Amino acid sequence: MLSATRAKPGPRPGPRGRCVPAAPSLARIAALRAAGKSYRDIAAAAGVSYNTLHSIVYARCGRGLTAELLTVAQKTEAAILSVPFAAGVS
Repeated sequence: MLSATRAKPGPRPGPRGRCVPAAPSLARIAALRAAGKSYRDIAAAAGVSYNTLHSIVYARCGRGLTAELLTVAQKTEAAILSVPFAAGVS
């Protein structure tokens, strides 16, 4: 029987650690793209695979997911958020 209560929002366990909302990662990727970096450049600077980055960016296509529902592993988020902007971009 299903419980009538819903789980609390926030980090949830995932296959490789805790998952967090992807919105900050998506925003950082968009800002880096606007600064002229390619997806491959961002992936290399973050130390994640191009496929991982591609999956985050394009996961919503065909699945009806919104940025609020999409999650990423905490380690992946930390790696993406640590990518520096080019000089002169804030």
